[in-house]
Amino acid sequence: MLSNDEYRHRWERKLAAYRLQDILPLAEGGGKNGTLLITEEKEGSGLSSGEIKKNIDAILGREM
Repeated sequence: MLSNDEYRHRWERKLAAYRLQDILPLAEGGGKNGTLLITEEKEGSGLSSGEIKKNIDAILGREM
């Protein structure tokens, strides 16, 4: 949905609010106050449960 300008702007505001609280995305190593798990829907295919599981395993320190 990031192709939708209104949705993307809301998401960017939310991400900025998380950053202010030192909650950072997993791709950035997480933050002092938490790790933000970001999922993305691919156009035409929806969410990937496999990708979600990989992110959760990484946060929990499990082998992938």
